[in-house]
Amino acid sequence: MAAVPITGVDPTRLPQWTQWSRFGFSAPVLLKGRWTGGGPPHPRAARRAGEASFKGLASIVFGDPEGFAGYWPLGDARNTAVVGTVRDPDEVGPRLEAAFPFAMCVVKVRFSQAQLDAAAAEIRRDHPDWITEVRLERNRVRVVVPVLDRNTLRELDRYPAASPLPVVEEMR
Repeated sequence: MAAVPITGVDPTRLPQWTQWSRFGFSAPVLLKGRWTGGGPPHPRAARRAGEASFKGLASIVFGDPEGFAGYWPLGDARNTAVVGTVRDPDEVGPRLEAAFPFAMCVVKVRFSQAQLDAAAAEIRRDHPDWITEVRLERNRVRVVVPVLDRNTLRELDRYPAASPLPVVEEMR
């Protein structure tokens, strides 16, 4: 996934290329070249600007848990955010870009932050011996279960936002 504008690349030649509105996605690829984007000239200025921008982004995203599913960094990239929304990314993009002038990718997700939190709370209530963790970047509630059997798999199917450990997904 590219979170910054890329020029000189034919996207149709990238593996698993798909177009979503004005955003494009592909399987991970390594792009070599030179960064030509702008930015604050001094690292300290960049850090201060980034901290202030992340605060503005956080107030928008976490202030609307029904519309957003949080934000997370794009790998190890500094000042690069991926924002999950249940709304149309084209509609929320301009407001987010005004608050966060750095590289950002806005993606449509299935579950909002409120839905993920509610699913985690319901699972903890119904199954106190299960461990839950909201995983924003996967848009799921990660569930760790003490015993893995068919009954547990059926119980997990009751929670669409739940994502058990990968071994469970392989067993299905």
